[in-house]
Amino acid sequence: MNSYSQKKPDEVLFTTDASGQLWNTCVWDFDLGTVLHTYKGGSTACRGLELIGGEYLVTASNTRRVLNVWSLRRRHQLQDTIILPQKVTALAVSKDGCYCVAGIEEKLYVWQVNSGVLHAIIDRHYQTVTCIKFIDNLSFVSGAEDNLVLVWTIPSVVSIWKDSYSNVEPKFVWSNHSLPITDIHVSAGGIRARVISSSLDQTCKMWDVSSGQLLCNFVFPVSITAVVMDAGESWLFAGGKNGHIYAVDLFEDTTNRERHVAYNTGVIKRGSGFYGHDQQITCLAISKDCERLVSGSNDFNVKVWDVSSGQCVRTLPHKAPVTNVAIFGYPPAMLDNKNSKSTLPFEKFQTTMSSDNTSKSILFNKVKTAEFPVSNLEDGVFLLMRNKSWKNKAWNDNQLNEQCLNNNEVSEIEKTEMIQKLNLELKQVKAVNENLFSFAMLRCSEKK
Repeated sequence: MNSYSQKKPDEVLFTTDASGQLWNTCVWDFDLGTVLHTYKGGSTACRGLELIGGEYLVTASNTRRVLNVWSLRRRHQLQDTIILPQKVTALAVSKDGCYCVAGIEEKLYVWQVNSGVLHAIIDRHYQTVTCIKFIDNLSFVSGAEDNLVLVWTIPSVVSIWKDSYSNVEPKFVWSNHSLPITDIHVSAGGIRARVISSSLDQTCKMWDVSSGQLLCNFVFPVSITAVVMDAGESWLFAGGKNGHIYAVDLFEDTTNRERHVAYNTGVIKRGSGFYGHDQQITCLAISKDCERLVSGSNDFNVKVWDVSSGQCVRTLPHKAPVTNVAIFGYPPAMLDNKNSKSTLPFEKFQTTMSSDNTSKSILFNKVKTAEFPVSNLEDGVFLLMRNKSWKNKAWNDNQLNEQCLNNNEVSEIEKTEMIQKLNLELKQVKAVNENLFSFAMLRCSEKK
């Protein structure tokens, strides 16, 4: 892993490609085009790069069913690997580094980072999950090839029952897209944020998180494969299958709920359009000051654009289709030259839900940890408590286990038999649903 000793930039660019020939992940000063660090070992899938608390880099392999983990504080190191049931197709980490959610096939796996406990396996999507984004520390949104965008809250999906496959329903189900979801962007604002979803149906849709309403539908001339919005929520940037990036002024027409973006409207009023890639746009990112837009493409290039003029100011070549571009503030852990131990607790993720999940929930705020009792056992779901002033309030595990057992009137054998029966029925229903979905898509294509 290489280091760069000059004055650190305020923000850095993380990029990955599908080959992993030179590196798994490369960290750039995207203003100068210089390499700051490289992390080697494997390659990374699309929507599969995240930082945990500014202390760890986590990537999902595009060829193996593993997560690769590096500590940002250590220099020359081999990555740690976490083996999972199947390949990860989407990955997201909460802003406080407390929870990690991964899409594995059509399921969502929810882990607690500092303990590695698998708190929930959500089987609500009908096709492969393609993207996941956190709205705030306690809610996230997922999109999949089943055309659905689902909004979830952590307290509603985390279950205390060890065998629970979470029959919980999402907070919102957005089913207005007619083809697979390709990307999701969440603006700042927490519960009042705006969510942008893009799809192969040539549309981007803007949603209001607090009400669940569709605010606006943007129709493009091509399928949209990546989307991002500036911090001021005034511009929408959509990358298409044709390699063009369309820039939409969100304040230009606020009266219509549906806006058609013409072929030549990928142009900012003061300059030319974002035309420079030869193949499909795979990912987009924008700096906090909204002056630089970064795009990755199947043409093996990452391009840095000046937003005000629409000009490409730098091209960063790669060895394969670019799978991720992400802009983060310069992590302070990368300045540590002493290879000191990370202050953030991190355990390898479990792949099954164990009985330990029933005893307690360890909540994490930055460096401090606090333990809280399970105080609400309604429907097997506990109310997540968060309070920075509580610290190291220990509870007896035996008392908690007794409390859980007293509330569980079903024997272990009966529960196991019931779960096996339900899993069999679920597989049959999924098979019928997949056949129905394929038949419907075939009929729709024939009508067109």
